[in-house]
Amino acid sequence: LLEQMKRCHEYEVLLTQQLRIMRKSITTRTDEDLRRIQQIYTNPLIADEQNSNSDEAKFLRHTILVHHHQITGNPEELYKATQQLITLLNQGTAFAAQIMRRLWAYSQLTQACYFTQRWNELEQYLAELKAIETITQTESIAQFTYYAQLAITLYDNNGRKDELQRLLKECSEKLDAFGNNIRPDVRLAISITV
Repeated sequence: LLEQMKRCHEYEVLLTQQLRIMRKSITTRTDEDLRRIQQIYTNPLIADEQNSNSDEAKFLRHTILVHHHQITGNPEELYKATQQLITLLNQGTAFAAQIMRRLWAYSQLTQACYFTQRWNELEQYLAELKAIETITQTESIAQFTYYAQLAITLYDNNGRKDELQRLLKECSEKLDAFGNNIRPDVRLAISITV
């Protein structure tokens, strides 16, 4: 157990370093930042899946991989990494019950489908995302936000005007229902779309 805790801490340190770099805008990332991103990606903890000695470590490792492919702009690898993350979550591990993690993982997979123009899979994963049962309002808001941003794009891209109109109406209602609990930038983006 102590070894598993130590390993999870090692993954958390790498993830924290990666997140600090991700928070910088692309234009302010330095050569050192990009070098550090590559060092994280090639770290033995990341390079060899066998080093993930617990479910938590596996989740953290996959999260680092997803972020890496987002940073480096590799949509095909992002798609593969997010699929692996969903597979991991669907194996019924203890952390799979954590709703926010499931919602986040599905949001990453739907974005990867969008970037790789996998429209049929995008629709399938959006349906799975929408079917996740939420408990708290925060979870409901996250689910709504993750779902709406790509469902609108999907329906518009496929010319499904009736479904798009229903979704836009639902978005309007949700914006009213959630009030100021939705971040201002998210509210603005959805409002402009609606």
